[in-house]
Amino acid sequence: MNLWRQLDILPEDKLKTPIIVIGAGGIGSMLVLLLAKMGFENITVYDPDTIEDHNIPNQMLPYWSKYDNETCKTYKTVGGEKVWALGELARHITGEDHYTGISTRYDGKLAPIIISGVDSMESRSGIWQSIRMQTECKLYIDARMGSETCAVYTIKPYAIDDINFYEKTLYSDVEASQESCTAKAIIYNTAFIGSIIASRVKNYLVGVKNKREIIAEITTLDILTRD
Repeated sequence: MNLWRQLDILPEDKLKTPIIVIGAGGIGSMLVLLLAKMGFENITVYDPDTIEDHNIPNQMLPYWSKYDNETCKTYKTVGGEKVWALGELARHITGEDHYTGISTRYDGKLAPIIISGVDSMESRSGIWQSIRMQTECKLYIDARMGSETCAVYTIKPYAIDDINFYEKTLYSDVEASQESCTAKAIIYNTAFIGSIIASRVKNYLVGVKNKREIIAEITTLDILTRD
């Protein structure tokens, strides 16, 4: 891709930074496409899930049936691996092959930037135990989504102050608020969250300080931040 329109915002040499995204659902699918369009050359995505028909409206996952002439088989995205479909879409909209999809739960692999877009506090706690005090991970972003709300935590997982701050935001799934099944997600909220995360990645790479916490209500555009 010709990236010249953004080079004064995000220098090209920063795009080689490896990024791990955990979760290819509402948050992760949107974010991965943004990172791919920004030109990042080393994106790895973990997610064991398959696509269900109700994922199509609120996640950036494609819907198609594709006939393969070599195997004489028809491949459908619904029922297929999320990471496979997301990779196909990322390659299609960029013309680049900078994506690796791993159809398993996150295995503790480290990278300079790790981003969590999982949907349970139990999963977040497990990820945190894998990266806590690991200096190979320079930046950890944990994004959480409600129906039309979001919270984004941007921390250094090896810094004591950041560790103490972040661990106060962890709680059990029993304590988490639960929206009804028909009020869990809508696509403009995932786009909003993806944009916040992508800008945090850019800020870090160009030396701009990030807020540790961003909490936003998209219906009213009320945004609270904390250093």
